[in-house]
Amino acid sequence: MQTLTIPVGQRAQLILPDGTEVWANSGSKITYPSVFGDERNVKLEGEALFYVAKDDKHPFIVTANNYCVKALGTTFNVEAYKENSSIVTLLEGSVKVYEVNKEENGVVLQPHYKLVCNGPLMSVEAASNDAIEWKDGMIVFTKQSMAEIISVLQKRFNVTIKVKNNAINDFVYSGKFRQDDGVETILNVISRMHHFKIEHQKAQQTIYLSMPKPKQMINLLPRHLRNKKIYLNKNITKKINNYE
Repeated sequence: MQTLTIPVGQRAQLILPDGTEVWANSGSKITYPSVFGDERNVKLEGEALFYVAKDDKHPFIVTANNYCVKALGTTFNVEAYKENSSIVTLLEGSVKVYEVNKEENGVVLQPHYKLVCNGPLMSVEAASNDAIEWKDGMIVFTKQSMAEIISVLQKRFNVTIKVKNNAINDFVYSGKFRQDDGVETILNVISRMHHFKIEHQKAQQTIYLSMPKPKQMINLLPRHLRNKKIYLNKNITKKINNYE
């Protein structure tokens, strides 16, 4: 068996023995044979985009997080990092998704839809157009919580991000960045909306996010509002107390 492991913060392209093109995302691992048999079986940990070479006689099967994705010739993305839900997004053709050894209970997916798998539970949702922009070095957030954003940034930049105020995890943000922007730039842009502080301890490769104190919050307000401290202090103090 052949194994390709992608370092955190990098992406890689791979051509399988049958001509299938694979793009593997940061922190992923793909295992495959040197020569395929009756079935073209590939094992995935992490995320990868597959442009499957058409072969009606030899199904292409990706196994990831106890699920199988079966195709003949199609284009689909599989996101299956261990700590997250598994997501299969279909771009072209059709695939069947099922738990290992339970193909009879599988779900056939149509183009431009995705299947979200949480244990035995599977739900079909409309897929966004940015599902595979990671292949081109883009990082896209669509109404995602900071907890989800932090999980993505940790995978893409090989850094640990710790939150000192739990309410930060519930902040929601949408935006698009390039991988080359770097983790600090991305967090700085998001903080302009949600006003959290960023402390980067580079020696430990750790970033801490926290909420500023009430007086610091006032300094973040537009200048024409800062004189209204009598009214603002009570509201801001209440807001900060909720974060702690």
